[in-house]
Amino acid sequence: MIVRKEVSNAALADALQNMDEGDLQNMLRSYQAYLEACEAKQAVEVEKDASNQSAPNLDERDEGWSEFLENIDQHAVETGIKDLAANHDHYLYGTPKRK
Repeated sequence: MIVRKEVSNAALADALQNMDEGDLQNMLRSYQAYLEACEAKQAVEVEKDASNQSAPNLDERDEGWSEFLENIDQHAVETGIKDLAANHDHYLYGTPKRK
């Protein structure tokens, strides 16, 4: 059974200083094995998720775009800048304006 306990940085530093080299190597091997197990579990979960998902059909995609286009005007902001779309890099990053 693994018991997790919150410790302060000072307590952790003291514990590490009191360990001999063999203890530190064992701890590092255990930690590396733990990380590898986590990565393997995550890879399996990703594969499982990918196999459970099917691509949406064309009607569902079209419906999503229709809804997006209907709602986009609700989020528009009037800036008063006529060339914002063409020169957004200029306004965001200071690059030279396009003509």
